[in-house]
Amino acid sequence: MIDSLPAAPYLLLATPVLNGGEFHQSVILMVDHGNHGSSGFVLNKPLGSTLGDVLDFGEIVERVPLFRGGPVQSESLQFLTSGMDAGVEVLPGLAALENLEDLESALKGIGEKHSIAGMLGYAGWGAGQLLGEMEEASWVIAKAEARHVFEIAPERLWATVLWEMGGRNRWMALAGVDPLWN
Repeated sequence: MIDSLPAAPYLLLATPVLNGGEFHQSVILMVDHGNHGSSGFVLNKPLGSTLGDVLDFGEIVERVPLFRGGPVQSESLQFLTSGMDAGVEVLPGLAALENLEDLESALKGIGEKHSIAGMLGYAGWGAGQLLGEMEEASWVIAKAEARHVFEIAPERLWATVLWEMGGRNRWMALAGVDPLWN
């Protein structure tokens, strides 16, 4: 029986229990977990458009990729950044900005090497809901690193993290199924 989850941040990876659903092969950067519930951003569901496609906000953000951060408040826009001296630190080398105004302020002090990803919406669970899904073997937990956000292609992220975890997770990474469920 699972009675608690680690303190955020961590990665939450969908198992084959969730095949075909909203979170099929999702990798979620969990940024908050407590008695009130849990929330995070789906890292591997790019929308195929950039911030520059939808807003005229300056040259730097023309190439900022947009992701479906999750189904909750899908009209909200937040940002994950690296190489910028702004926002709320999520992990060493990775920060979150809550809106366009925060991004605009952060752009004034950017370093030479920076990355930005726009997250439309977020993934969220009510109090106790995520623990229940863990009991159903819907998710596995992995250590989160800033490189997972910007250094691994979104389409390879799920399999890469599972492979790095080793053991039976490598089978899921290769085949998309858990061999113990055969």
